[in-house]
Amino acid sequence: MRPKQLAILFVSLATLLTYMIVAQPAQASDDYEPLLLKARTLLAENIPPLREQAKAGNSEAQLLIGLACAYGYGTDRDATAAVDWYRKAAEGGNAAAANFLGIAYEDGVGVKKDLHQAEEWYRKAAEADDPHGQFDYGTMHGNEPEGKQWILRAAEHGHREAQAWMLSWFSDPKDAMAWLQKLVEKGDSSAEFLMGTIYDHRLSNSRLKKFVPQDDEEGMRWLRRAADHGDTEAQTWVGEMYSQGKGVPKDKSEAAKWYRKAADQGNPEAEHNLGYLYEHGEGVPKDKAAAAMWYHLAREAGDVQARLLGPMRINDEEDRQYHQQLEQWKREHHH
Repeated sequence: MRPKQLAILFVSLATLLTYMIVAQPAQASDDYEPLLLKARTLLAENIPPLREQAKAGNSEAQLLIGLACAYGYGTDRDATAAVDWYRKAAEGGNAAAANFLGIAYEDGVGVKKDLHQAEEWYRKAAEADDPHGQFDYGTMHGNEPEGKQWILRAAEHGHREAQAWMLSWFSDPKDAMAWLQKLVEKGDSSAEFLMGTIYDHRLSNSRLKKFVPQDDEEGMRWLRRAADHGDTEAQTWVGEMYSQGKGVPKDKSEAAKWYRKAADQGNPEAEHNLGYLYEHGEGVPKDKAAAAMWYHLAREAGDVQARLLGPMRINDEEDRQYHQQLEQWKREHHH
């Protein structure tokens, strides 16, 4: 999910990467996931004490209140208030808040659009070693040397879109693979995920597709490695591989297990996929209330398919169970 998109909604990384490779740059939200999950699980009862912490100068609380205002988590949506809280947190040294403030200025959400201000806040985030800020600041400078320098720094900090950009800059795919291999050897889960997508041929540029033969089993090996390292996008893809029987025997129960791992960490695509399995009783017992809950979470996080489908049609008892399960899930995952 990229922070720029998160100024409006969350988007699945698969969609973002596809868009980036064929059209223009996009940004993931992978290392912001714990923060975003914390915001998404806010209930109305959590807002007053959090607001008091924010007023006392706690920059993390200020950022969380900003996110709550931006998306309506536990409180009413208020884009202008969100920007005010982002600014307070950013001025207190919170790098992620500086990046979100840059996004607000770039997109003109809650504040008048101002690319100069966007660039300044991205720079502050970048200099504070925030990979998203490094990537956003770098992309504002395009192919200029300074832009490439910052994108490289973001890539080396595990920023997935920055790594994909770097791969596209190599004229020789052999050099691209060698560069990615170095990141893999450092235990970079984003690089492991990208390695899996290269062998899978779903998210690969044309030069790499010609250079690397499609190999679903090898792709699965890399995706599983990233998934075991906690990468939620990789966990979602491992679930899809089991669901489709690509590189492994088809196993809907195993797919559900991997979707659940990612969904419980806030991955919207995994939430949608898990909802589908519950709706149709594939790999899990058929449960419309559970399906409605997972679809709700996916829709809330901006999953495109879930938003297009809208709420499920369920009866009154299923609706009661769905809301009960939703509140319970948020309580269990709010830390």
